[in-house]
Amino acid sequence: MSIIAPLPVKFECGNCHQIYMHLEQGGGLYQYPCCPQCAAQGRLLGSAEVIDLIVHPVLVAKSYLHATLQMLGKTH
Repeated sequence: MSIIAPLPVKFECGNCHQIYMHLEQGGGLYQYPCCPQCAAQGRLLGSAEVIDLIVHPVLVAKSYLHATLQMLGKTH
């Protein structure tokens, strides 16, 4: 397991034009996550960059928090 946390993957919703982030879990993205606002699938913009951490700190924090809560909820 890596000590450095991976950067989230950045998406943009085609309907409402909202940018949202999703932290990749393990073996890659098999299905794009839905937009949290309108539930439509967005388009992939690539991995988040350092500038995204500065411009969108709340989105990055939410994606890490969501991924952490999912990992804690899994049964091993």
